Amino acid sequence: MAKTKASTRKPAAKGGRPSSAPPPARPGKKAWIINFALAAAFLGFLAYLYRVPSHPGEPVPSKPVPAEKKATPASKPEQEAPATIEYRYIDRLPNDEVVAPNVEDYRPSNNSKKTWYRLQTGSFRSAEQAETQKAQIAFLGIRATTKPVTGESGQTWYRVEIGPIQSRSQMNRVVDQLVELNIRPIVRKVDPE
Repeated sequence: MAKTKASTRKPAAKGGRPSSAPPPARPGKKAWIINFALAAAFLGFLAYLYRVPSHPGEPVPSKPVPAEKKATPASKPEQEAPATIEYRYIDRLPNDEVVAPNVEDYRPSNNSKKTWYRLQTGSFRSAEQAETQKAQIAFLGIRATTKPVTGESGQTWYRVEIGPIQSRSQMNRVVDQLVELNIRPIVRKVDPE
């Protein structure tokens, strides 16, 4: 009888092909040394943590202090009592009087100028880009304007501006809304119109 090839083959691996890879190698000496060094370092770290004081400012003991031997009553040295501090501030407070200096109340001056704010959200070379940003700002419910400005070189730039805004708190609210759209405006102070 003739033998078939199927009976002489090795069992197939997961992929359906016969396994031709050698068996996995056992760890060598280097792996044992590395594992031992890591274990020793970990144990050393644990010993260090054991010696660290639980309260900051507490000194770390350098050597364990041996327990004192019991002294006989005749040779017992005199122990000093801990110093007690007596605070007398409770008795002093009712007798002390604090005199505050006479200071006038703060009143803002009437001649201070009121400041308004104008935000420049962008400056573009084309009017279409400026109108696009103006539309993005309009979706937030904020009215913006575009203004053509000619520079020193003769080029025309289109500024997108918001304002004038009459109070700093309103201006901060508008800036927060613009930052959510990833627009970082330039804040300019202007005189009231």
